[in-house]
Amino acid sequence: MDLRRSLPTNGVYIERTLVGVKYLVVHHSGVVTDSSAWSIANYHINTQGWPGIGYHFLVHQDGMIEYVGDIHQVRYNVASRNHEIIGICLPGNWMYVSPPAAQLISTKVLLKALRRVLNRPVPTVAHWEIAVPGWETECCGDTYEDDWKYKIAA
Repeated sequence: MDLRRSLPTNGVYIERTLVGVKYLVVHHSGVVTDSSAWSIANYHINTQGWPGIGYHFLVHQDGMIEYVGDIHQVRYNVASRNHEIIGICLPGNWMYVSPPAAQLISTKVLLKALRRVLNRPVPTVAHWEIAVPGWETECCGDTYEDDWKYKIAA
């Protein structure tokens, strides 16, 4: 579902070409609920002070994929690395439990589609794997490395 024109904004993101995209980055929202695109966008605008939702895609627990931020824009989701990433959030808290199967299957489908759009192999990484010093994070949860990293691999 394409929500790019229906979500709240408070400014604009910088445009870019896809040539510089080096990573497909997976995130979790860190909250137990399967947050809506609107609630995430409002948090990013009103609490973080960003121009709009920081991700490019959301993959919900029921498997629904939402296109929330144009991939030709530098969205905010990995400090100092935003110019080289496409950000995908799996709403939920995946610190101690893994995402549901439907969410993982749709994430795998999305990652394959993005590689076709980019027309080259681009690695999938967790946010914590490419975080720069001073911006370390546990995102996308402790279950990523031992469980669902392999389930979303293309």
